[in-house]
Amino acid sequence: MMVNTSHINLLVIIERDTHLKKVSSTHRGEYAGPCPFCGGEDRFRVWPNDTTPRFWCRQCKRSGDAIQYIRLRDGIGFKDALQILDLDQKQALFNFDAQLHNTRHLRELNLPNVNSNCPALNDPEWQLAAVEFCDRATDTLYSANGCRAYQYLLDERYLTDTDIRLARLGYNPQDHAAQWGQRSVWLPRGIIIPWWIDNRIWRINIRIPTREKQQRYKQPAGGANGLYQANSIPFQGTVFMTEGEFDALLLKSRLSSAFPAIAAVATGGVSGAKLARSVVQIDLAQKVILAFDADEAGDKAALEWQKLLGNKAVRLRPTEHDITDMVKNNVDLVEWFLASK
Repeated sequence: MMVNTSHINLLVIIERDTHLKKVSSTHRGEYAGPCPFCGGEDRFRVWPNDTTPRFWCRQCKRSGDAIQYIRLRDGIGFKDALQILDLDQKQALFNFDAQLHNTRHLRELNLPNVNSNCPALNDPEWQLAAVEFCDRATDTLYSANGCRAYQYLLDERYLTDTDIRLARLGYNPQDHAAQWGQRSVWLPRGIIIPWWIDNRIWRINIRIPTREKQQRYKQPAGGANGLYQANSIPFQGTVFMTEGEFDALLLKSRLSSAFPAIAAVATGGVSGAKLARSVVQIDLAQKVILAFDADEAGDKAALEWQKLLGNKAVRLRPTEHDITDMVKNNVDLVEWFLASK
């Protein structure tokens, strides 16, 4: 289930408990101050005007939207938090199962449910181990062991420090095996890209240091299929779809100042995310820009998504191989997008 809290003034709520000041215009305004939970002086951030208003403390790792803040602050349940925020539960919740049942088009598509027995969504021990691993990886990225990986994200992926922190990217410094619940997982050395959806880790992509293109990304066993950054999809707004997470993060970073209602999601590959849940999520947007890689596979994936989404989906081919290559070659993404209209 998904709750729309974009109309709630998150800044006013949090400033009842701590003092915040604006430190950046990133994502329509970034505010910082002491964490109301752990007291950390410089690790607490709030983005109250973004498409999905949210907070995050890098020290104690607490994060979420207005509902999650109230739940953590007051130690209460979901329904009680809705009452405090004066949200009508029936109107606020978007029930995907009900939507699928009532949408003939989606029923006829007969899309697979590959996540029914997925450990990421069904094994609490897997989820806990994944969260702890990602938290350690985030800390490592900002340590001496992660400095080269951090610089790679800045210099070769063209992300900002705020982009990196918002995405909760991390670094695993060495290969090792682990037991996550009932599942044995292999965790290679590399940059950690967690897929946070509905305040849970659905899967983890690990960008490993290799020149072999087909071997660059690995996943710990047990992850779920879905849309990267799915919770950022704006109702009746515009959303870009890419194959890779870094491309999605770049699009959001470079376009958000000029187009605040724009979001960007990633499928994790040309065949990823073709699920009924993903179609319902992306269908919340008014327009979907299919910015998959400029190759045959990307064109084919775009055609498939156009069949799923109808007229709201438009193919916009990158002028280079992908979005990252466009930025690398100094293509202005804002001008590229405007030229497509």
